[in-house]
Amino acid sequence: MYDLLSGALAGTAWQDRLRPLPLSLYGYDGQAFNPAELRQLRTNLTAAGLAPADLMRGGPTVFVDLVYQGSTFGNLYAVLREWIDDDRAQWDVIRRQLHFVGITWRDKTSPKTWRWQQSAAWTGELPASAIRNVSLDGRVWSYFGNIQAKTARSFRRTRWNDPDVAIPPRSAQARFALAEATRLVERGRTPEIRRRIADRLEREPTSSERWSKTLQQALRTKN
Repeated sequence: MYDLLSGALAGTAWQDRLRPLPLSLYGYDGQAFNPAELRQLRTNLTAAGLAPADLMRGGPTVFVDLVYQGSTFGNLYAVLREWIDDDRAQWDVIRRQLHFVGITWRDKTSPKTWRWQQSAAWTGELPASAIRNVSLDGRVWSYFGNIQAKTARSFRRTRWNDPDVAIPPRSAQARFALAEATRLVERGRTPEIRRRIADRLEREPTSSERWSKTLQQALRTKN
């Protein structure tokens, strides 16, 4: 998804708004850090422009990820929230800037349908509009989350301070992943994909808002 959108947004004013965040905080592996791990994690997040001082400046910061039970988002939020308090940053400002978009497994729409954000206490500290979900067909979600080859190894806590993570993997799987990523970027640059994204935006409830109209025009202009 990142590769396709990177291609589609290339050459527009939006091209620098989409950035990958190499970080794994899934489950218990994303909790109970020792002091050295926490320092390194904060150093890495600072390098990514996600220090509390950065979150107070500029526009909203939106985290997007595949969501199974929401533990990655919950652990990331806990890290940021503690850091904000430690730095005595303005939480009342930052809470309006933070947004989380979960890419979920599509299920039947029902009041009884389990939704990750309803089971997470921390989401109640943010405005209701800060949490959104985009559902995918289960087979597509499973491909992204469980099957698709990756261009890099999972960036877990055991690798945060490992200099070897900067060395690109050379395995056959990594080469396949890189080839797939390259094709997706190229595909995103095509007039067809840009037009399809613009057409989809035009059908969204937010289509009349200025940002959406500007983006639609930029995508159609690049055609």
